[in-house]
Amino acid sequence: MAPREPGPEPASYLPKPGTTYYLPEIYSRIPLLVNPLCEEVEPRALAWERPYLAAYFGSQDAALRYQRMRSPHWGCLVYPHATGERFFHALCTMGHIAAQDDGFTAAQNNPTALEKLCEINLAVLDGTEPPSGFPLEQLFWDSTAPLRKHMPPGLWARYRATVRDSINCTAQGATGEIGTRSFASLQDYLDFRRTDLYGYWVTSLLEYAIGVDMSQALEVDELLALATDLCIEHMCLHNDLFSFRKEISRGEQVNAVFLFMDSQGMELQSAVDTVSDLIGGTERRFTQTCEQVRSGPLGNREDVDRYLIELGQAFTGSLHFHRISTRWNGDDFQWDGTTSGERTVETILSGW
Repeated sequence: MAPREPGPEPASYLPKPGTTYYLPEIYSRIPLLVNPLCEEVEPRALAWERPYLAAYFGSQDAALRYQRMRSPHWGCLVYPHATGERFFHALCTMGHIAAQDDGFTAAQNNPTALEKLCEINLAVLDGTEPPSGFPLEQLFWDSTAPLRKHMPPGLWARYRATVRDSINCTAQGATGEIGTRSFASLQDYLDFRRTDLYGYWVTSLLEYAIGVDMSQALEVDELLALATDLCIEHMCLHNDLFSFRKEISRGEQVNAVFLFMDSQGMELQSAVDTVSDLIGGTERRFTQTCEQVRSGPLGNREDVDRYLIELGQAFTGSLHFHRISTRWNGDDFQWDGTTSGERTVETILSGW
């Protein structure tokens, strides 16, 4: 890709409503697992977060509608080996992260509101409880309280830093300053998206959920850090594949499908096929990198092995959640078990 001038331009390359394309089958060599505690803990997490969402959206019915996307179920699939209260704490963060992302998008045409959202959310990370009248930020405060208390200092510092970076990236994207033409290459795009999509939040919370701390190991082993990045890149790419119909509805342009259509003049189907191929290649690289870690200096560490196993489960579980959730498929969506087939570009306004 040739370097472009920063910032978006009129997106004439975006497909029009009614355009059809074929979603290819995306295979994963890592079998899908569901946390055995999910049936018990997911309803508990949904009930815990519902009063905050009802206050934020204005009614119990609106909160229930939003919860149809089952954000905590994402954690059931991504952290299948999490146990005890750590698992519950992890699931309690899911609803906030999803709503926060949507909240920044909703404020994209209101710079004052966007600045206020950033200010309050970043203050929460610095240990300041939000003022009254901000129920979503109160959910953020209360859901992170167990993490502040129980995470090892190094892990908590990394967790705070990753969420802070993600908030800043998301806010930057919501201003419209970032678009497909902001990236000189695919890797440049993925480097941004790993943070923008809360990728390092996923992996640092993973450590807490399964009871490991990779802070030092990630500093000394480049291959372990690469395995982490590849897990997140897989999640970025399959998210782009499933979310771009919704993003068209919301005027967003930070998506690999859009990137290939804009930078290389691809038709929609070619761009979709290219992203699908990249997903498969990313998994192969991840598997090879894990093998290298296991044959290297950290290969005899049980905690490192558990971390690598959960990284693989994370992108396999996230991929499945994208197939089944209303978040990217519309409020009335009911998954029929299919994992590929014809799709139509249409307005998708899930959850809010």
